[in-house]
Amino acid sequence: MSPHQRSGKPWPSDERMLHCDKCLQWFAEGELDMTLPKDFPPGCVNYEFLCADCGENGAECLSRHDGIKGALIAALHGLHAKRIAEKAPAVPPEEVSYFDFRDEIIPYIEENWASITGNR
Repeated sequence: MSPHQRSGKPWPSDERMLHCDKCLQWFAEGELDMTLPKDFPPGCVNYEFLCADCGENGAECLSRHDGIKGALIAALHGLHAKRIAEKAPAVPPEEVSYFDFRDEIIPYIEENWASITGNR
């Protein structure tokens, strides 16, 4: 577990977190003024976020990256997180790598397409 940068408390790896693109602090879902979309998965990486301190007029701002690049980054990140969770604690995260395109990448994208793309 890593310490939360704002509160200093540890968080579970499956908790939904946002990383501010400007101040680079992490925010747990419970610390946000906004409500995250239900299809926003833990470990999501295809978004831009500004916290209330960094956003215009003190408002948080969240938007997903559009396009296939953002979708693929999110899919591969999610697949990697899933693999780490399946192998933990037997295999350290840094030793988990490589996915079979046909048997792992394509099925993962198909199963998670709505959350990866925001239903676009």
